Amino acid sequence: MDVAPEIGELAARTPSLVNARAYNVFMHPLGGLQDDGPIDAAALAAAIESRSTVEVADRANATLTRYLFVDLRSPAYASDPSRVVEVTYSTRLLDEALLVIGLEHLLIAALAVLLGALFAFGSATLIARPIRRVVDDVERIAQGDLDHPLSEGGSSEFGLLRESIDRMVARLREQLETLRASEQRVRDQNEALERRVHERTRELDEANQEARLYVDIMTHDLGRVLGPALPSAESLAAALGGEQGGKAVRVSEAIRQCAQVIECVAWVDRYRTCDQPLEETDLDRAIRDGIARHPDLPVRYDGTTERVLADGFLSLVFANLLGDVWRYGGSGLNCWIRVEARNGEVLVSLEDDGPGIPDHEKERLFVRPGREGGAVDRPGLGLSIAGALVRRYGGRIWADDREESGYARGTVIRLTLRRRSPA
Repeated sequence: MDVAPEIGELAARTPSLVNARAYNVFMHPLGGLQDDGPIDAAALAAAIESRSTVEVADRANATLTRYLFVDLRSPAYASDPSRVVEVTYSTRLLDEALLVIGLEHLLIAALAVLLGALFAFGSATLIARPIRRVVDDVERIAQGDLDHPLSEGGSSEFGLLRESIDRMVARLREQLETLRASEQRVRDQNEALERRVHERTRELDEANQEARLYVDIMTHDLGRVLGPALPSAESLAAALGGEQGGKAVRVSEAIRQCAQVIECVAWVDRYRTCDQPLEETDLDRAIRDGIARHPDLPVRYDGTTERVLADGFLSLVFANLLGDVWRYGGSGLNCWIRVEARNGEVLVSLEDDGPGIPDHEKERLFVRPGREGGAVDRPGLGLSIAGALVRRYGGRIWADDREESGYARGTVIRLTLRRRSPA
């Protein structure tokens, strides 16, 4: 059966058709456009065996070959008249068309990207321009130009932003004005305070000079007057005797007390104007110097080798304490001084068997009293000096009852000093 006419008609209608041939099921050619071309036996056999279409692509030659199986088998015939039609197409036109389409799509995509970028840039420029103006205006305001106006323009949202910034600047301006007013008030108050301090300092200097004059008058002029008056009063008391002699004794005692007050004032003046550092001090010598200032007071003291941290005024502590015992204990009393080392400090106890001190007076005993209350009976100037010195040395001072039965059996004054190694 010759199929060449039908194949020729098919080639005329299909420009991309390169070749077409027909085969029977026994792979014998039945005719075609180019009968002398090579035969792909494997593909032809696969189509006959599967009784279906098989495609073979040749990328190098830009062809596509299809083996179309035409099933003509019928039970009425013993043989199989089925056919396999080999159709070879050229894919060059299709590839070129796909390439052109791809290039067109790529060009369209590039144009779309370019247009999108231009649109985005234009939109960003339109949006950023009012923002940039607002930023520039805020920067001017931040540099201190609170009267700088915000630029107009932009959308309604930027208008709301400008209104908010305007309100913020207005509040900031009010706060700055309030702050300037407060600074001016503070400056005026400081100037007034400086003037008051200057005036008070001048008044204090004048008061110190006046106090210094009174101290000089008391320690020098009154001291020279009372110096010869005391032995004269004592001699007069011894010469008169009787009631007149007793009056002379009281006069001599009053002169002695005045001399002691003047001496305390002199010590206070020396202590106030002296800047002597604390150093290792012989405690035994300070105690004995204090005892020597009261030769008429019987004091029992066994001595010590302890050394403490103090200065040259330490003997004044014991002189004032013993003077208080002698002044308020009366004649016939006994006094003991004991020294005891305790860890890093030294405890000094001064005991007497005098009339004692009530409990309500013990707490204020070593503080300079005022003119009210019980300060008249116990002036306490010497005791306040002793308390101030002990506290300066880093120690403590207090008064206790000598016996647990009560204050009437005597008093013990205890003080602590920072200890140094014994000599």
